[in-house]
Amino acid sequence: MRNGRIKYFSILGVVLFLYLTTSVYSLLICTYILLILPILSLVISLPGMRHVDVEKTHEHFIAKRNHLAYLHFKRVPYKYYPSALIKIDYEYIQTICNQKNSYKVYMEDEQTDIILLLNHVGHCDLTITRFRCYDLLGLFYHTTRCQKKCSMYIEPNLIDIEQEVKN
Repeated sequence: MRNGRIKYFSILGVVLFLYLTTSVYSLLICTYILLILPILSLVISLPGMRHVDVEKTHEHFIAKRNHLAYLHFKRVPYKYYPSALIKIDYEYIQTICNQKNSYKVYMEDEQTDIILLLNHVGHCDLTITRFRCYDLLGLFYHTTRCQKKCSMYIEPNLIDIEQEVKN
């Protein structure tokens, strides 16, 4: 992530500036640690970054119009290798009016929930287009492109009609 890189390079710049101005042995050790830490983070989390997968808990479901729909994305880790943050890019496509919206969600835990407000009646598709898995420091990432779909059918709200039958 950009914030992780900015923090890392700003700390590295301060340590290098202090090393050049004071030439203390402990700052040299700190510089080596700061240079080795990203490489170590990448080596530890690279197998987990390459083989992690994201799955949805719902394949097809039916919901009512103007109600909330809850989708759950779950992380499927690769063995015991860690991965820190996953950024999921998904598209919400309403097939009747052919409207396509793109969204992003960040998953830091094992599962994250998305709340959708369903305004239009008809068939909708939610497609995960890609997800990025970051290393433990957030400096490097691995992108996986996929086309995982989830179908939704949105029903209209029924209105109770009271009628009297006369003979």
